Amino acid sequence: WDMKTFLAIIFVYTLCFGACFFMLLRNPQSFYSEDGDSFVQILYGTYTILLGDTDLPESFLPNGVKLAFIMFTLFNLIILLNLLISIIGDTFDRVKDSSVKAR
Repeated sequence: WDMKTFLAIIFVYTLCFGACFFMLLRNPQSFYSEDGDSFVQILYGTYTILLGDTDLPESFLPNGVKLAFIMFTLFNLIILLNLLISIIGDTFDRVKDSSVKAR
């Protein structure tokens, strides 16, 4: 159950920043960015950034996108890693307590 919560947080986190990148890169008259990328393609790009791919395409040059990228990566490194470590630590403590009670 612990990992379901973490995965839900990552899903919402990726979706929100994907929408942010899409809004910063899109043409207001269409559902596509200036380069013709759809929301799904930008969401996939956001997911690959989450996994550590920092080779940014040329479309990530505007300042607003750079700021969103920095926020995305810092939030990823600091908050999500600490959240994962605390979830795993709590799970380990719970399993350890249950094994001591079982003896």
